[in-house]
Amino acid sequence: MRIPRSAMIFGCLLAVLAWTKPAPADDARPTVRLLAGFEWDEFVPQIGRDMVLGEPIDKPPEPGFRAKRYEKVTDVGPEGFQVFYPRSSRDHNGQKVVRAHATQGQFAWLCPWNAQQWQWHVTESTSKAPGAWPTHEPWYSVTDHFYQRESQLYDRNWDKLDDWSAYDRLRFDITSVGAPLTIGVRVRDGQGPPVRGKPSGLRTPAVLFDLPADKTVTVDFALADFARVCELDLHKVHRLNIRANGFPAGKPPTALYMDNLRLVAGDAEPRPAFDLVAMKGELRPFARPVDDDPPTKRDPEKLKRSAGPVEPLGPVVINPTALYAGPLGHGAGHFGRSGATYFSNSRRAVVAYDNDRLCVIIGGRTEPRGGTAGTLAIASFDGGKTWRGATAADRDKPFTVLPWYLRSGFFADRFGNLFAVGTPNCDSYNEGQDICMHRLTLTGDAWVDDRFAILHQDGYKCPYHCTALMIGTGRVWTAWGDGFGGCLARYSDDDGYTFEPCKDAAAPAPRPLRTPTLRDWTTGAQPDPAPRQVLIFPTSTVPCSTLVPWKGQVAVVGDGVWAYHDGTSWSKDEKFDGKKLGRGLISATTLGEDRLFISRSAVYNDLDKESLSDLVVADMKDGQWSFTQLEAENVSTSILTASGRAIYCFYVYKAGDAKYEVRYRRWADGKWANSVTLATEDRRLNHVAAPQYSPPDYAAVWWDQFFRNAGDPSEVKFCRVPNR
Repeated sequence: MRIPRSAMIFGCLLAVLAWTKPAPADDARPTVRLLAGFEWDEFVPQIGRDMVLGEPIDKPPEPGFRAKRYEKVTDVGPEGFQVFYPRSSRDHNGQKVVRAHATQGQFAWLCPWNAQQWQWHVTESTSKAPGAWPTHEPWYSVTDHFYQRESQLYDRNWDKLDDWSAYDRLRFDITSVGAPLTIGVRVRDGQGPPVRGKPSGLRTPAVLFDLPADKTVTVDFALADFARVCELDLHKVHRLNIRANGFPAGKPPTALYMDNLRLVAGDAEPRPAFDLVAMKGELRPFARPVDDDPPTKRDPEKLKRSAGPVEPLGPVVINPTALYAGPLGHGAGHFGRSGATYFSNSRRAVVAYDNDRLCVIIGGRTEPRGGTAGTLAIASFDGGKTWRGATAADRDKPFTVLPWYLRSGFFADRFGNLFAVGTPNCDSYNEGQDICMHRLTLTGDAWVDDRFAILHQDGYKCPYHCTALMIGTGRVWTAWGDGFGGCLARYSDDDGYTFEPCKDAAAPAPRPLRTPTLRDWTTGAQPDPAPRQVLIFPTSTVPCSTLVPWKGQVAVVGDGVWAYHDGTSWSKDEKFDGKKLGRGLISATTLGEDRLFISRSAVYNDLDKESLSDLVVADMKDGQWSFTQLEAENVSTSILTASGRAIYCFYVYKAGDAKYEVRYRRWADGKWANSVTLATEDRRLNHVAAPQYSPPDYAAVWWDQFFRNAGDPSEVKFCRVPNR
């Protein structure tokens, strides 16, 4: 059962209701400041917004509707008025402002409550969490996910930030009709760097309050106290969220009214007109748990790489059970789709560790309408001849099922690690979402799912183009793009337990930043003990999100821009003529960590339209760029990998109506050799996949067949190309 979005909660729309006049200077601030009284004159400054006023409506307008403007509407109406914001992607109902239960002025805000919908959320849905909703990780509650994403009552953003530093309390009057209700209140600041113009910062926890039934009360949020323990900057308030958070009587209210949302300084309001409701629980920071699994034991002897000349191999079908195409990246093939928001891919989640050990992550399921499904790992321990589960427990199974989130980007590094960076809770329009990391680590004779970390808590929309890798020092880097624009990156010096900047939540405020000693995991040394919980501080912004090792540290590469990290800070953005490469998915690798190679695939977002383009590779040495066209037109997808002192560009060339050739070009000694065809298929192909770095003796490549329907069987194939 799926409840229509037009009947769902509408909190993000109320941002247009709660217009606030600019705060006066510090020495002239009132002791009580009204944030929202829900009166008619509060909406006048919103002229130009698309809104509907007049009689309440029960459904969104027809497509193509153009809303009235305020200056053309003068009749408030005898009962109240309604505001509708038609361009919300959530298709919420209109916002009703009525005369009933007003505690300040003439009007109060009425939540257009759908009792059946709310009851459904708290009973049926929480036991049937699909897709991007939280899995069994102990860090997340499916029920809390619903309250956060689906149960917003009031969601107000101050993109220019608002100064609340003169106030101690946040209060509002509220009436729950027909049943008691638990609500959660959260404040978020903007002390961090802006991400594409949107603030980043710290949050309070969702502070809970129990409302009685059929009685107007005043919620009393200890603003200054929470700012102190959570280290919020009240000079830079960004967001206020009020959400439903529980049904004490087992049923939802029939209606909810709110009014007189205000800030209070000191004891300026010692006796409110209504009884105060104090918070449940204790004053606490918004602390995030840290993975408490012990460090992975890696066998130095077994991690020694086998090397030597190899013979060509393949194509080998690595999914002999013909795994049906699954949910990874919302379809199109086992390696996912374009890598844009909602369309993850795993074409870089492939490892060729040495001449024997390889591993790949794909999406798949064993039955066309159900069965084991999700993110799968398949490994080979004989150089790609045979394939099976990646973990020790799955050595006799055809694959390993990973409890990794689907709204993620998947990536691998040259040390045998495979990563997922993404979100378990794509809460794009309300409180903000977490960005998390999973890791699959090679121990020597198998892989183990060994690390989970919360990287970031300021996400605005599901991430895209996510990457992660470890560099030779042992530092673990992650980078990702926010779905609304902008990219971020941060690193860990304690083997992925915590990511800087963060603070030990157990320390008294103000806490020192955590600076663990960098440890090299290859020595077997234990990382510094991690705290049990941390406060996660804002992440550094970067111009793009594709990571590559660079001069002992890392660089990020993007659409005509790149930057590097020197171990301490990021460089300024460096520009290059990215238009020569096209506009599709980026792949990048380096030669000796000081020569950069970049290619791009064709634009790929429409399943019904096959995109083809030229194939051009960029090469940057000592700051000088050169561009080489390897093919003219007819190329759908490409990817680069380094092997020894050579660079391979693998790609799919459409040679006829139903003829797809997997080809490669090899670069060595400054020249590109002629193309070589590895395989010809009569079925459209989805992606070529390759590691950033192959072993010195060969280059590894995989590809997956395109599929139209999720139940279509689809093969993934592997080839080994000797480097000579």
